[in-house]
Amino acid sequence: MKKGDIFKINGKEKFMQLVGYWGEDLILAPMGEKEDQVMVCSPEDMEEYIDSGFLSKLHIVDMKKDPRE
Repeated sequence: MKKGDIFKINGKEKFMQLVGYWGEDLILAPMGEKEDQVMVCSPEDMEEYIDSGFLSKLHIVDMKKDPRE
């Protein structure tokens, strides 16, 4: 996982973005929401959230690259 990755909370129209790190912990912030509460979790917790289906990682196409490459 890298800074900028976007995750969807399943069952809700809520998206979180990986905005940085605190030591080894991951910091996720809500996107386009009035909510300002961030989520701090260990890499192991993040794997568990994805494996359990609580979070889904969205695959964003890098628009900066030339598609002919």
